[in-house]
Amino acid sequence: MALVRVNPDRAYVEHIIGNHLPECVDNTANTAFGHSSIRSAVQPIGIAGVTMNNTVAAACCELADRSQYHVLDDQLDAIITGQTQVHDQNQVPDAFDLYNYPNPFNPSTEIEFSLPQAGPVYVQVFDVKGRVIGSLLDEYVPAGMHSLIWQPSGPAAMSSGVYFIRLTTNNHNKTIKAVYVK
Repeated sequence: MALVRVNPDRAYVEHIIGNHLPECVDNTANTAFGHSSIRSAVQPIGIAGVTMNNTVAAACCELADRSQYHVLDDQLDAIITGQTQVHDQNQVPDAFDLYNYPNPFNPSTEIEFSLPQAGPVYVQVFDVKGRVIGSLLDEYVPAGMHSLIWQPSGPAAMSSGVYFIRLTTNNHNKTIKAVYVK
């Protein structure tokens, strides 16, 4: 049986595969492994359709996100989507808006937002107790229509329930409800 290195984070593998994979290894960040303990942290190829190509793609996505957003040590609670997709660069929206679909969702939801002017944008996810579950975006974003994907993972974000997605700019702040259903 072929084995793959400790990373990528399970959220990235699930995103690439397009399925929830609870049997995948989800390693804690900054864990030191010795010669005898490394076996517990490798992901066998072939479980739930995981291939070497899937794993390499997931690892590349995670490394790119972690490098760009300087999140090198933390355990991930969600995919760092960071780079938003610009839907129409030629048309600047008249109003600020935020929504997600599908809602309720499983395994992921697409978060879309419109910015009438460029500026710093912060997108965070909170649980019902107000704890930050994930920081999905923290960068300067041009005016226009944008989208990013949130796929819950990790122990705090994996339970079914209500979560809140907050988008903050210099001039606007909006929070929407997202329902995650297992």
